[in-house]
Amino acid sequence: MKRSTDEIRYFILKSLIEGRCNLEAIRAKLETGLQTVSKNAESLEAMRFIKIYETKFGKRKYRELEITSDGKMFFERIKKLFE
Repeated sequence: MKRSTDEIRYFILKSLIEGRCNLEAIRAKLETGLQTVSKNAESLEAMRFIKIYETKFGKRKYRELEITSDGKMFFERIKKLFE
């Protein structure tokens, strides 16, 4: 299923409203590629709607995402467009 960037970002925010989550869990919920989720999460962080916490384990990175107060307000505004 092809989704727009706005839809993917909306679903990322929706997943984070429930609480802190890692990239893989969001990828599984959206049923899309990890790179797609990662790039959109980085864009949301640049807009200061989410915060990405990164921990390195050797060569691997573990990333957790958390929604900010600005992200919660933005989500409430756009929620009507997607539901």
